[in-house]
Amino acid sequence: MAAGGVILEVEGVSKNFGALAALSRVGFAVSQGQVFSVIGPNGAGKSTLFNVVSGLYAPNAGRVVFRGREITGLPPERINRLGIAKTFQITNVFPEISVGENVGVAAQSRSAESGRLASLWRRPRRPARRAGREPVARRAAVPRDLPGARDRADAAPAR
Repeated sequence: MAAGGVILEVEGVSKNFGALAALSRVGFAVSQGQVFSVIGPNGAGKSTLFNVVSGLYAPNAGRVVFRGREITGLPPERINRLGIAKTFQITNVFPEISVGENVGVAAQSRSAESGRLASLWRRPRRPARRAGREPVARRAAVPRDLPGARDRADAAPAR
């Protein structure tokens, strides 16, 4: 973590789409435990800012630092494994699989084997057992001691 408890820094970030400046020298710092909001009207650049921070867009200028490490220009799957993920406003589940399996899909994005190419070329293999790594299935397990979880983990998602 960076000095002073700052976990996310956005410094002088600009993003242009042709002649349109969606972001112009945006900067802020978020400290550990701080509640931080980005507000503004439609078209103000909020989504563009989150797309730059999460790696979906590369900025034209500036930099993004997460926990003391520059992440500017890293692909989204690497940024996700570091701990930043962008969720989309449409929160669909896969209705053909169980609640527990849907949780597993989400957990897979945080594994070392995730990524665009890895997903296409992955072969079945034994779960990672290196120090500090537990298999995705174990990390994604729905805690069955939560009220109602035992009955719902293997059920189909609600529609």
